[in-house]
Amino acid sequence: MKTFGWMCIAVLAGCTDASHVDPSELHTGIYTLQISTRADTCDPQRISGDFGSFFVGVSKDGISGWDPYVELSGSLYQRYDLPADAGYTLSTGTGIDPSTFCGGHSSFLTTRQLVTTTTGSMVVNETTDWTITAPCTNGALVLGLPVASCHSDQDQSYRLVTACELPCQVRGGPPDPLTCVCP
Repeated sequence: MKTFGWMCIAVLAGCTDASHVDPSELHTGIYTLQISTRADTCDPQRISGDFGSFFVGVSKDGISGWDPYVELSGSLYQRYDLPADAGYTLSTGTGIDPSTFCGGHSSFLTTRQLVTTTTGSMVVNETTDWTITAPCTNGALVLGLPVASCHSDQDQSYRLVTACELPCQVRGGPPDPLTCVCP
C-alpha cells in the first residue's frame, strides 16, 4: 500500500508543472499579441494590453518576435530573437548615451524567455531592470524612461491568426494590416 501511495504522490506532483515548451508546435505567421503585467515598480508603468497583429518567425534556429514598445531606439517596434541553442532565452541591455538622452549613464537589462507553448500560441516572459542614475525630468514619458530605478515583469502572449510558411511571405505592417501572400 505504501508503494501505491508514493506512486499517487509522484503522479500528482508531475501534474503541477503548468509550463510546456515545444517550439515545434509553433508556425511562422501572423499572431495577435497581448501583454499582461505580473509586477511593475516603474513610473511610468510599462504598457500592457492588446497590441493587434505581429509577425513571428519560427525556424530550427529559434523564434523571432517584435517588441511593440521600444522607444529608446526611435521606433515603436523592435525585433528580438530567442535562439534555440540558448534555450529560447535572450538577455539584452545597454547604457544610455548621455549626449543623446536625458538619463545619461543610466542602463537597463531585459531578459526574454519562452515559457509556454501550445499548438499555435506561445508566452514569452520579459523582465526588465532599470538603473537610473540621472533621472529625466521632462522627457521621461516621451522616451519611455522611468523616472527612477525599477523592475518590470510582463508576459507577452502570442496567438496564431494565420500560418504563413515559406515560400509564402507576410506583407504589410502599421498602419496596413498584415497579410500572408503566397506565390
